[in-house]
Amino acid sequence: MNNNPKLTISPARRHFKRRIGQVNHFLITTLIGLDGVKKEEFTLPKEFSTSWNPRSIERSAERSIRFVLDASLSWVVDNLDSYFVESFRKPSIIESEDLKREYTKADRSVSKRFELFYNETVKKKEEVKKYAALVALAIQWRNNIVHFGAENDLDNKYEDFLRQNKDLYINDFRHLDIDTMLQSFNSKNGHPTFKEVTSMIHAIHKYVECVDEFLLNMVDIERFKKDLYEKHFETFKGRKREVLNYSERRQKVFFETLLRQYGFQLEIMT
Repeated sequence: MNNNPKLTISPARRHFKRRIGQVNHFLITTLIGLDGVKKEEFTLPKEFSTSWNPRSIERSAERSIRFVLDASLSWVVDNLDSYFVESFRKPSIIESEDLKREYTKADRSVSKRFELFYNETVKKKEEVKKYAALVALAIQWRNNIVHFGAENDLDNKYEDFLRQNKDLYINDFRHLDIDTMLQSFNSKNGHPTFKEVTSMIHAIHKYVECVDEFLLNMVDIERFKKDLYEKHFETFKGRKREVLNYSERRQKVFFETLLRQYGFQLEIMT
């Protein structure tokens, strides 16, 4: 019997999912708490009694809700960028020389990196379009919220796609109203609602899933494994000599365990 390793999820996506896997749960939990504050159904802990005395509890709760939604969107977009960064780190899942070359020109722009990965993926995975349009909106909305004086616009190709496929978003994103969403974004003073933030978070998850599947279909598995082993032994100095002294069976178990840790499934072929 032979073990044939298949990479089903990249280390970059595993890292991404660990970072934002429960963001919706945390967001909902926080909003439930703030709703209690808004209704004045809470008990103020003694340690906060001298530092928290808002003029209007309801107004303070409303502003805090807006802050939490803005911060959640910013957090998720930053972690989207971490996926791009991790995709290039050893062991990289990038085989395209064009993508590698253009990536180095993108500097630290999450918008440019997003566009590069989108352009690579859409050639083979048409479904990425419906997620990418919301991801592009999330990036520009986050930039306008976070960066002082920013008034970024959404690229016409993404705005047109959103407007032309409004029914798709109503059906696939729990009645997401694209017209209202874009009106709020284009006002430059608008902030995303709870439904809009959770829809963009979902779109980012699905976008990363599409990109990851595409890149893994293109990756050279033997080159990836070689890079993986080199990274592991670079990180754990002296481990290579130790492993080489293992029995053949123990070495096999060691490398299989390492592959599983990096997202491989080991299929048993008879």
